[in-house]
Amino acid sequence: MPEISSSATSRKAPPVLWVDGVGSFALCQSDEILLGQATLDGVADLCIRGNLSRRAAMIRKVGEDCILQPIAEVVVRGEAINKPIVLHHEDRFHLGNVELVYSRPSPLSSTSRLELVPPHRWQPLLDAAIFLGDACVLGPSPQSHIRCYDWQHTVLLFRHGSEWWVRPPDGLSLWNGDREESAPFPLLPGQKIVGGEISLVVE
Repeated sequence: MPEISSSATSRKAPPVLWVDGVGSFALCQSDEILLGQATLDGVADLCIRGNLSRRAAMIRKVGEDCILQPIAEVVVRGEAINKPIVLHHEDRFHLGNVELVYSRPSPLSSTSRLELVPPHRWQPLLDAAIFLGDACVLGPSPQSHIRCYDWQHTVLLFRHGSEWWVRPPDGLSLWNGDREESAPFPLLPGQKIVGGEISLVVE
């Protein structure tokens, strides 16, 4: 996946992982992700349809923690905040009239997940934003970062230097485009990965 600039003048949406039958997920690998209202000029990294500021809050990755830094009105655990705080598993917070839920499915991994509470939606449509640590687990376990309820297998995405790679499940080869892979291989944008019940692509 391409690296994402955190510069305010060169922001772009994170790449999106599409998992057939499961959903779509923003893969946030920058140390800073700006949350804000969906606008034509696309100021925020993660854009939300709702009544909130164009620049509402920043989430910063610091070590294994995600730090929520308010820019406009932010309410966490029922209290307005005016300084950065560490987000904890299942924390809920509001940006304007928009409610979000932060979770860290596995205490052994720094990768975490951010979801919108209906009726609000991401723009473009997403099921969740994934704040990447060193790995991302896709599978049926409750500790998976992307929960794939109908899968029988688990797929691991992991950092390898400056790249992201895919580790196929034990005993199952994956087709990476027109190549069959049984060992880890690079995750490339636009390359369809399929095998068994698994079908995914990053765009």
